[in-house]
Amino acid sequence: MAKKKPPLAPPGDELGTVEITVLGCRCRCGHEWIAHGKERPRVCPKCKSANWDKPKKWEWKKPIDE
Repeated sequence: MAKKKPPLAPPGDELGTVEITVLGCRCRCGHEWIAHGKERPRVCPKCKSANWDKPKKWEWKKPIDE
C-alpha cells in the first residue's frame, strides 16, 4: 500500500512551503486563464473575443411567451 503524503501546512509553519499569488485574466464569457508574458492578451483564448476585458453594454432578453 502506498504511503500518503502529508498535507501542505499553512505558510511559515514548515520549511519549504510558501504561498504564491498569481494574477490572471477573466473574460466576460466566464473563462479564466494566466497570461503568458507581461503584455495584455489581445483575445480570449476560449471565445476569441477582442472585447474580453470590457463590460457588456446590453444583453439579449428572451421574450415572454404567453
